[in-house]
Amino acid sequence: MRRLFPLMLPVLLTTILSASSLLELVGAPDSPNPFTARTVSIGGEAAYFNPALLVGQQDSAKAGFFMMVESLFIDHFKRPLTDANGDGIPDIDIADSIYEKAASDQINKVSEDYIDQRFTPIPTTGPRGLIKKRGSADYDDIKMVIALGATKTIIEDWLTLGLYMLLPATSVQTQVPYYNDEREQYFSNSLHFELLEDRSQQFNIAFGLGGKVNDYLHLGAGISFTTYTLTQTDVYVPDSSNPAFQILNTSLKVTGSISPHFSFAAYPIDDLVITGTVHLQSDNGQIELQNRTQVWGWDYGYDPNEPDKKVTRYLGSSGSMTYGYEPLRVGWGISYGFNIGHNYKLAPVLGGTWSHWATYENRHGLRPQDKWHDSFTAQGGIHISHEERQIGFDFSFVQTPVPEQTGRENYIDNHRLIWAAGWTEYFEFEKFTLAGGVQAQLQWLLYRTTMKDPTRTEAEGGVVDEYPDTLIDYTDPERNPIAEAQGLQTNNPGFPGFRSGGFLIGTSLFMKILY
Repeated sequence: MRRLFPLMLPVLLTTILSASSLLELVGAPDSPNPFTARTVSIGGEAAYFNPALLVGQQDSAKAGFFMMVESLFIDHFKRPLTDANGDGIPDIDIADSIYEKAASDQINKVSEDYIDQRFTPIPTTGPRGLIKKRGSADYDDIKMVIALGATKTIIEDWLTLGLYMLLPATSVQTQVPYYNDEREQYFSNSLHFELLEDRSQQFNIAFGLGGKVNDYLHLGAGISFTTYTLTQTDVYVPDSSNPAFQILNTSLKVTGSISPHFSFAAYPIDDLVITGTVHLQSDNGQIELQNRTQVWGWDYGYDPNEPDKKVTRYLGSSGSMTYGYEPLRVGWGISYGFNIGHNYKLAPVLGGTWSHWATYENRHGLRPQDKWHDSFTAQGGIHISHEERQIGFDFSFVQTPVPEQTGRENYIDNHRLIWAAGWTEYFEFEKFTLAGGVQAQLQWLLYRTTMKDPTRTEAEGGVVDEYPDTLIDYTDPERNPIAEAQGLQTNNPGFPGFRSGGFLIGTSLFMKILY
């Protein structure tokens, strides 16, 4: 077993896909105290949550299987059905006449002072309407995760190395981008849980080192890996009248970077521990997108009167995507152990974490227009220890950083109440100790109702009128405004409001060997 840790270390050093999203969501799924692990860690999970707690741990290796059932819902409230002009089309819908009566470039250039860019909407219904029905996304899912951890003593009682990994059993990495405004009509036409979904299907890895300064203070540091990917797609369209026929060539370049975290554990008196942790901002990597499209017959701005003028001979576009964003997090904790007889010790645990969500970047690398606020998480628990077993109970409240979504944006997140319980039993043999355990956790996403504010203007971040009143009817010789464009028309999936909530239910089995 002493060879196990050196064998796992190269995996750590060569892996570049990493994030902390799943660890922050489910805690340590192979520990009796998953959500107070920043103060109570008894294995490799300390490599991420608090490396200072690695000091003095016996060499070990552990593996576990965790399953999480997601029973979630987002209720899209019904759209208004009023028909003021009597044309049979609800006033709020995008009429099919958009194709006959309005020019797309006219729509795209309206109100440029209000939003960065306006996109031609698709009719709400009909043969040329939206591909997917509003609110058709399915939020129920089952996630399965493999947990691996190990600790290795470098200097007895002074320096310990730790490794911890959470590996989704169905895929190493899942990334599903979506827009948080009216642009999502072109894709899923649904709302999404911003801090769940693909964020709970990402590879997580942490490497930590804990050292003893003296009998009263232990320090720790760790790193996680992130990626930066440059994707360039070259496209050639040999026939501009048939854009479905294309020749594509895509190149990828992936580089890695690291994100550190630091911690301490202080022991001012016997049985009392005070902890502090700092995890710097991290994400699961950025993807920079660069597209170059060549179209046969396109002049790209070429002017025969200026033959020497430099012309870019392709249509260029760019963008970026960000996955698994986690802000700066600062945590603290305190625990005191009481002897309760029969060699049992009971230790109440109390802690909290502050997260700097005001810097959040969404999956397209953009910050919300309605700025997120910093949030706090409160944790409490009980850890009962004995030479033959360990028992844990945890409770946590997680505050959402997402403000009320009364405007254009549709970021969805809920306050969460969390309960967890775990049991580990130890069996001693001549040269090693074998342990097995179980854990269960329940997370309740408190119900949240959001209604759009129709008094917010586009300049103030309100819902975008995708079919503006000023549009001219080009089929009308007198060029009158389009009747169907009067008032607010939008396909924003979040209009006029929504309600969200649900449960996350997790169970795990794990084994551990100490040698």
